[in-house]
Amino acid sequence: MPDSASRFFLDARAHSADIGSARIAYRRFGSGPALLLVHGFPLSGFTWRKVLPELSKRYTCYALDLPGMGATEWTDATDFSFPGQGRTLKAFADRLGIERYHVIAQDTGGTFARFLALEDPSRTLSLAL
Repeated sequence: MPDSASRFFLDARAHSADIGSARIAYRRFGSGPALLLVHGFPLSGFTWRKVLPELSKRYTCYALDLPGMGATEWTDATDFSFPGQGRTLKAFADRLGIERYHVIAQDTGGTFARFLALEDPSRTLSLAL
């Protein structure tokens, strides 16, 4: 039987965003300023399940699965390099029309998030690693 945090995550509707080189799986929680939650390797958006109930009280949280992990589908065109994952995160925000966002990242996701901030500095409001 899943705990309440796991149930909170699993009960949320799963979405996908086609960015061309991948179909990014994600779940959206809460309302307020946008917050991208970037997991490390070899994890998935499920990593954030225990903090999502609180974060979603103040933010619109996007718990996504990076290419090669979770439910995200990738193609031969997917760039798995650190800068490539940063560009993937930017393409995800572009596809969803997210104008500005905060980022929380852990493990190797921290490196991906740093490349995102370099790729998209005008929209990245804050970065917590």
